[in-house]
Amino acid sequence: METYVGIDISRDTPDIAIKGDDKPRQFMNTPDGIRAICDFLTKLKPTLIVFEATGGYEMPLYIALTGVAPLNRDSGTLRGKRTIWGGRATVRGALYMATLVATRFNPVIRQLYQRLLDSGKLKKVAIVACMQKLLIILNSMVKHNTKWSYSPCFD
Repeated sequence: METYVGIDISRDTPDIAIKGDDKPRQFMNTPDGIRAICDFLTKLKPTLIVFEATGGYEMPLYIALTGVAPLNRDSGTLRGKRTIWGGRATVRGALYMATLVATRFNPVIRQLYQRLLDSGKLKKVAIVACMQKLLIILNSMVKHNTKWSYSPCFD
């Protein structure tokens, strides 16, 4: 059965509506709230998720839904290592492979990757940061209905 989800993202409370369900659900727009949304949507396994972008508040959520947001595993006084998990594994895998290619051939991503490595970041950490950057670029291209263009004047 196909499940369609609409998310209206505001500063305080993202509203989630499921097609065929009468009651919308509200979550807080905090790291814990975004984690709760990811858990809810992971269990639901929707066919399509549509965002209503309002003022950039959707960015942390779609990064988390693809599984490239670093999430903590803290408990009490224990501070765990930040890791990426959750989201859609197939999307994350495709994004990872695209990012590996982009770190070699895309000038914007290559510069970001090299800058992160030069500042002492681990290669996996740098790749995840590049995955987030590539996701932001792709989202902007879809939003504005544009093709990729590189302007070297920003180097």
